[in-house]
Parts: sequence; structure tokens; C-alpha cells
Amino acid sequence: MKAYSHTKVLMGSFCWRSREERGRSQKRLRNLQPLVLPWFSVSLFLLLSALISDLLSPQNPMEELPTPRMESNPFCSGWDAEKVQCNCSISEFKHQIYPPTYLLIFTLGLLGNLCSLGVFVSLCRKKGLTSVNLYLVNLLVSDLMLVCALPFRATYYLMDSHWVFGDITCRLISYAFYINTYGSVYFLVALSVMRYLAVVRPHRYVRLQTSRGARAICALIWLFVALVSAPMLTAGVEEDAATGKIQCLELTSEDVETLVLMNQASMVLSFLVPFFIISFCYVFVVHSLLRQRDAQGSKRPCYRKSCALVIIVIAIFLICYLPYHVVRTVFLEAEREVRINGYGDSCGYIAQVRKAAVITLCLATGNSCLDPVLFFFVGENFREFLRRIKCREEYRVEKGRGRREQDQPRTELLREGDEDSRHPKVMRTDL
Repeated sequence: MKAYSHTKVLMGSFCWRSREERGRSQKRLRNLQPLVLPWFSVSLFLLLSALISDLLSPQNPMEELPTPRMESNPFCSGWDAEKVQCNCSISEFKHQIYPPTYLLIFTLGLLGNLCSLGVFVSLCRKKGLTSVNLYLVNLLVSDLMLVCALPFRATYYLMDSHWVFGDITCRLISYAFYINTYGSVYFLVALSVMRYLAVVRPHRYVRLQTSRGARAICALIWLFVALVSAPMLTAGVEEDAATGKIQCLELTSEDVETLVLMNQASMVLSFLVPFFIISFCYVFVVHSLLRQRDAQGSKRPCYRKSCALVIIVIAIFLICYLPYHVVRTVFLEAEREVRINGYGDSCGYIAQVRKAAVITLCLATGNSCLDPVLFFFVGENFREFLRRIKCREEYRVEKGRGRREQDQPRTELLREGDEDSRHPKVMRTDL
């Protein structure tokens, strides 16, 4: 009996130690979780950068890629005919991809953003806009600017790259795209910083979440984005000498060097710096949330809202902005190389890069469809407002059913009364 009890004590102490060790290991894993997502994103970016340097190195002429058939290329108009052989056109690919994609994004983005705008207008009438909702409304406005420009782009490619809307409209369409791209990035940065302050520095958040400060930050973002995107207003329409068509949204030889310099600046200011700011904020946000989860519970609204913001913002960056900026850099460097040295044996590689640029441009445009998801999960009082609308509709339905159920017995009594009046009972008095 003593041996049995001694063995039981030993086994109990062993189990207790194993639970402690398990708890320590889980705690270590929890402490490592905040570093996984941003470092995964950084490693993905470094991997793509290494791939870019590989592709742009002169030792990789990409001779094994298939060469497309010979055809005229609107891209090559005005180029030096001795250096450039115009046989790498992807005009058919653009005409197949751009119109359906732009019209789909236009439909989804317009519906999602207009519904969100209606909710924000209703919230503004009742309670006014909080600082977070003010950033979301400005993000929504930038999305609507891009969405309203997409039918013009789709029509241009449906008409076989012929622009019929005038020179000023062409400039404004290009301007709207870059304002949306850069504006969305910086409004996401503002939301991330506000979430960081709300979770990690709540005392500063209380002092900085005033509507006046949010309006000032939004005005500065719009001013910065308007100045950065201003060079796009210089890109107007041009007439193709070979076909006589009026072209817009096309790259010419004179624009390549300027666009390479602009791309380098925008890569730093509009992608790398915002990406590292967002990663920095969310490392500390997730770390703080994981420390508070055990004590306060993972079902708190702040916890769920912050986790949703982390996932959605990182997803928008990785899906929409990272491929676009990386491929755009490769594309412009490849076009500059073509302008200097000609196609040579790399025509297949150039065609693949151009197709990748088309696809990633569609992905970058699709951010206007993902932002309404951000409004639903992150907007303050947004889900509560939608829940109230749903409850009102359910109440109206139930109220209508109740009235019908109350009216049904009355109609039955009236019918019975009518039958009694038609067939009166005879009272016998002789009994």
C-alpha cells in the first residue's frame, strides 16, 4: 500500500511537471506569434526582391521562353526602329483581361461602397463620426473615385484601345488611379496607428482621438497624395501614326526614364515606409492582445476588432499592393532595357513581364472591393447599425404575422355570425 501511494505521488508530481512544461512551451509559442506575420511578410518581400535581381541580371536572357507571333505593337510607336523590334505585343491579352475585370470590380466596388456610405451617413446623423469612422469615410471616397473611373478604362479597351472621352478625362482617369492607390495606403496607415494607440497606449489614444485631429490628418493625407500624383496629369492622349487611333493609358518611349524615377520614389514613400509602419504597429498590437487574452478573455470586442484589422490590412497589402509594386518595378526596368538595347533574345521574357503587369494592376484595382469588408469589421457602430436594421425588419415581419393571427379569429366569428343570421333557430314554446 505504501509503495502504491509512493508511486502515485511520483506519477502525480511527474504529471504536474509535464503540465508546467507544456504551459511554458505554449507561452513561448504565444510570445513568438506576434513576430510570425510581419516577418513572414518581410521574408516574402525579400524573396521577391531576390527574384527581381535574378531576372534583371544579364546572365539570364530567358531564351527558353516562347516568343510570341509577330504583330504590330502600339507600345513601340515612336521608338528607334533599329534598336527595337516590335514583335512582343500583348494587346490581345489586355483586351481580354481588362474589360471584364474592370466591370466586375466596378459592380462589386460600387455596391459595397455605396452601401457603406449610406451606413456612415445614417451614423453621422445620429451620433456623429468618430475619428476611426472619419478615416474609413475618406478611404471610401478614394475607392469611389477609382470605381467611377473604371467604366472609362473598360470602354477604352473594348473599343480596341481607342479613346473617345477627350484629353482632360484621360488625365483625370490616370490621376484618380494613383490618388486611390496612395490614399488607400496612407489611410490604412492612419487606421493602424490609431489601433496601436488604442491597444498599446490607451491614454494617448484618448487625447488624440478627437475629430479635429482626425480631420487635420485626413487633409494632410489628401494634400500629400494630390502632390505626389500630380505628374500623372501631364500624361494626356496621343494619336497613333500607324492606325490613327487616339490612345490613352499607354506607355511611350519618352515616359520610361521619368516613370522609372517616379517608381523608385513611390516604392519607398508609398509602399516600403507604410508597410514597415503597419508591421511595427501590429507587432506590438498582437503582442499586447496575446498578453491580455488569458486575463480578460478572447471574446472581448476590442480583441476581435483588432485581430480583424490586422488580418484584413495585411491581406490587402500582400494581395493588392505587394505584387503590384514588385512587378511594376520589374516591368519598368525591362522596358528601359528594351529602349536601350532592343529586344534581342528576350522577347518572350518581355511578354511575360507585360502580362504580369496587367494582372497585378487588376489586383491593385481590386482593393476597392476589399475595403468594404474592412468597414464591416472595423467601423465603430457599423455592425451595430446593421444589426439594428435587421432587428427592425424581423420585428416588422413578426408584427405583421401577429396582426394576421389576431385578425383570423375575428373573421371566423364574423363568418359564424353571418351563418346564424341566414339560418335562425326555431324556439319551441309548446313544451
